[in-house]
Amino acid sequence: MQFYPIIAQTYAAFGFCLLCPCRRRWPVDHVEHYRKIKQSLVRDYSQKWLHEVQSAPDGEGSGNLSTYRQIKSNLNYEHYLNDVRIKDHRVAITKLRTSCHHLAIETGRYTSPITPREKRTCNKCHTLEDEYHVLICCKKYNQAREIMFKETALICQNFNSLTSRNKFLYRIMAEGPVAIALGKFCSNLSL
Repeated sequence: MQFYPIIAQTYAAFGFCLLCPCRRRWPVDHVEHYRKIKQSLVRDYSQKWLHEVQSAPDGEGSGNLSTYRQIKSNLNYEHYLNDVRIKDHRVAITKLRTSCHHLAIETGRYTSPITPREKRTCNKCHTLEDEYHVLICCKKYNQAREIMFKETALICQNFNSLTSRNKFLYRIMAEGPVAIALGKFCSNLSL
């Protein structure tokens, strides 16, 4: 995935303004003008980011965006970064959300030859080892997951009635106390 460097965009947007001979006639207060340019840059960059994320192919040779694409639809600050105070827990959540971890779904991409996606399996369950598998159904983490699910059910009364897919999305997109429990769980996995 290739993003346009924000510096190049900024220079392009400001370039004509700063080099324009008429700029000497501008009023001293350029705040509103710069605010509009900044809004335009942020909007353009966000649109390019979303297009790149949504148009990246799945499968072999593609980026590792399948989970990320499910949880990110706009370019905004994630509140779990404030909610989870322990740095190792924050890092563990971020690694899980961005597929920067040591699960078979990722490590298989770097073997030579590349391990086919369907063969990137969990050693214990012998099914695809991805973020969903670890958070929802891996036998290896049953005990830790039960603790995390109990903590989540105390906060979200209908958590246990959600489908497995919705439990996964609720967990991985968590904020507040739910994110803290997720961070503890992920940190203990040593992702």
